[in-house]
Amino acid sequence: MRLPTLLPHLGPHHVQGEVDRVVAGISNDSRQITESDIFVAIQGAQSDGRRFVPGLRCAAVICEGPVQAEPGACVITVPDARLALARAAAALAGWPAQTLPVVGITGSNGKTTTTLLLEALGQGLGWTSAILGTTGNRIAGHHRPSAHTTPEAPIIHGILREAADAGCAFAAMEVSSIGLHLRRADAIPYRVAVFTSFSRDHLDFHGTMDAYFAAKARLFSDLVAEDGVAVLNGDDPASARLRPRCATTWRTRVDGEGDIVARRIEQDLRGSRAWVESPRGAGWLDLPLLGSFNIENALLALGAGLALGAPSTGPWRPPPPAGAGPPGAGGRRQAGPRRHCSRRLCT
Repeated sequence: MRLPTLLPHLGPHHVQGEVDRVVAGISNDSRQITESDIFVAIQGAQSDGRRFVPGLRCAAVICEGPVQAEPGACVITVPDARLALARAAAALAGWPAQTLPVVGITGSNGKTTTTLLLEALGQGLGWTSAILGTTGNRIAGHHRPSAHTTPEAPIIHGILREAADAGCAFAAMEVSSIGLHLRRADAIPYRVAVFTSFSRDHLDFHGTMDAYFAAKARLFSDLVAEDGVAVLNGDDPASARLRPRCATTWRTRVDGEGDIVARRIEQDLRGSRAWVESPRGAGWLDLPLLGSFNIENALLALGAGLALGAPSTGPWRPPPPAGAGPPGAGGRRQAGPRRHCSRRLCT
């Protein structure tokens, strides 16, 4: 893509230097930059990307303030370098999320299990998918390792581009609060936004519970498509604080009043069974997992599946999700001592 074609996607900006050049890629990691790439110099909490600009040979530099670039270099100054990184990454990938439905799943606990259950539900329907999350990234079943729950924007949009080209029916992504705060998950019109739960976590990064919740709320207030669907765990009181901007909001409940409700719950050594009523229809949900928390996760996955076009009436029988193990396994909301995931996995 030529740089003048890319510039309008960045939002407000000021350009200094020659812009008539071709751009191949973009990154905020100077070690990955070639002469045809854009380097985004981000001023982070631990490192200032502007210090890597001197001597760096690249197509252009995006920054929020003055930098010491090479003579003749193109410097693009923007008010928010991370937002510009996300928009430029999406544009360079051809805006794949405009044609590939993307499901964003956020919450303190339950993100991974809900994502895997949605993947399993899709597999049962013959859908291929892309998965981005704590256990790594997969495109149509092909695994890719990942250092973060929510990768940097160029990685996300690159995976979405591959998934769209591979004919995937949808992509499901765990969207961490840190990823939302750092705008890694921006420039995506989420077809479905899912909220699993809210509890004390990541205060080393966010500082306060209010700031932590505000980061998660961005998925619903800023990023979900206006014609999309929000699926909220109504059994978690924090869901009442969310104000999705989309036209459709479904609240899930286990034996309560909501839009997607599980009743007549049965559990044995084979797993769980529940009669589910939804705005699209009703039927039995057969789940190869035990525990009320997994029923909550399954209702969220089913809600996302219904929003994507899953059959409106049951029975819904997702196969065991990848890595779930025997009934009762699968997910951070497992009974027993609480385990905090590592910084490497949750960021």
